[in-house]
Parts: sequence; C-alpha cells; structure tokens
Amino acid sequence: MPILVRLDEECNEAQWAIIELQGDLECRTGTSFESQFIGDLYFNKQDDGSVLPIVTIGHHILNGKIQKLDKPLAVMERENIDDENAEFKVKAIVTNKIIFKTRPKPIISTR
Repeated sequence: MPILVRLDEECNEAQWAIIELQGDLECRTGTSFESQFIGDLYFNKQDDGSVLPIVTIGHHILNGKIQKLDKPLAVMERENIDDENAEFKVKAIVTNKIIFKTRPKPIISTR
C-alpha cells in the first residue's frame, strides 16, 4: 500500500512523495491500516542545507532519506462522465520517495 504525502504546501505545484518502509508493519488488533493514523512525519533541516525525514511510529523512531524516482508516477482522480465513460484527471506528479530502510530505534524516556 503506497502512502502519498505532500512535501511542500506553499508551492503552487504540489510536490508529492511516496513513503517506503522496509519490513513489516503489523497492527496488534489484526485490522487494516487503511484510513488509520500510523505515526508522525517530521523533516529536520541539517547544517549543510539538506533535509532529513524522520518518522515516529509508536515508541520507535526511523531516520530516512529522500530519493528521486527512476520514473515519475502520476496521481490521478477518476471522474465518471456517464454510465459507460470515465475521465481521469492528473492531480500531481510524484518524483520523489522517502525511504526508511534502517532498523527502528526505541524511544527511551529518562525521567
């Protein structure tokens, strides 16, 4: 299941990216993750001007990186014209993916 996010809301053209997680993401109750809150996504600006994506899922934190896709993808919306015909409108072009391929680190509270 690809997860689509917007990278920059201030831009006239929406920049979208796909989030790619390595490994399995399982729900304790065994239900689907569709339309469910999974975690928080942050972007930390580094001293060299680059951006480091960070995702927090439960009590775990993952560091990622932004990569260009080899082939861009289109986000399309289907609009039914009548019973037999449909039209597809391109909403955005996805050119980047945010990849998290390292092992998650536990968040430990020091109270």
